[in-house]
Amino acid sequence: MRAAAPRATDPGADRGLHLIEAINRLGITTRLLDLGFAAVAHLHPRAADAIALGIADAIYALWSGLRFRAEANLAWVVGPERAPVAARSSVRNYVRYVVDFLRFHRWSNEELHHRSTVIGVEHLHNAMALGRGVIAIGFHLGNIDLGATLLGQQGYAVHVVVEPFQPPALDELIQGQRRRRKLNLIPLERAARESLRVLRQRAILALLVDRPVPGDGVPVRFFGGTVFLPAGAARLALRTGAPIVPCCAFRTRPGAYTAELAEPILPEHYAGAADPVQAVTQAMVETLERWVRRMPSQWYPFRAMFQESDAAHTP
Repeated sequence: MRAAAPRATDPGADRGLHLIEAINRLGITTRLLDLGFAAVAHLHPRAADAIALGIADAIYALWSGLRFRAEANLAWVVGPERAPVAARSSVRNYVRYVVDFLRFHRWSNEELHHRSTVIGVEHLHNAMALGRGVIAIGFHLGNIDLGATLLGQQGYAVHVVVEPFQPPALDELIQGQRRRRKLNLIPLERAARESLRVLRQRAILALLVDRPVPGDGVPVRFFGGTVFLPAGAARLALRTGAPIVPCCAFRTRPGAYTAELAEPILPEHYAGAADPVQAVTQAMVETLERWVRRMPSQWYPFRAMFQESDAAHTP
């Protein structure tokens, strides 16, 4: 629901981002979401999807900075020729995710179970059995909130690190929906202290790890390019011994989802590496890359990711 600041090479210095920030400050986004929560209760799913696609296509056509970044990032995944189609599909699926978020709080646990298929849950149980807590990591891929909720449905306490929204009324509206799904939220500014507490309690800490931090993150190879990603998950794992379980939740058809969990990444296996933090982060990315490759249209790469400027290669 928010895009990051663009690189200087983005066209138009991303006037769309400044407009979104202004709309948020004026409280317009909050009021629109309030209306959306009420509207989806009365809209047929096909009608809601048609509206979502119309909004997404308008965003893609009018927001040049977002379009530029999405196409540039997805060129590394699907190739430059297919990148515009993949980027447009990505924006469409992101708006569909927002629509799903608006109706999410109305679904009972039974309905959520009926709508979802979970693959690889044994990896989570095996990791939790080690008694060190678990770091569940993912990308901005598929239905982010659903993935965290399904982790909680396995009988474990889930604590999710969240980035706050501005103004506070918008933040409360969005985070309140997540709390209704029994998710424990950790504001980003308190994550360093609270994350250790969660793992000491042998609970699940959920993090998204694809926010690029050029010059201040861990360099990893991703689709043949270089990206700098946060070091927090790897550092926590190495410090506490907590296994890392990569997760995702895809939309398979309207109202239906498949969540997947991969085998745990055990930090002790990388303790002897020349750079253990980089080695663990690379292992995380290699697992998540497979899901992005399979479903590129459900990855939302709206921030400038890659350091290299030329993606004219065959993925």
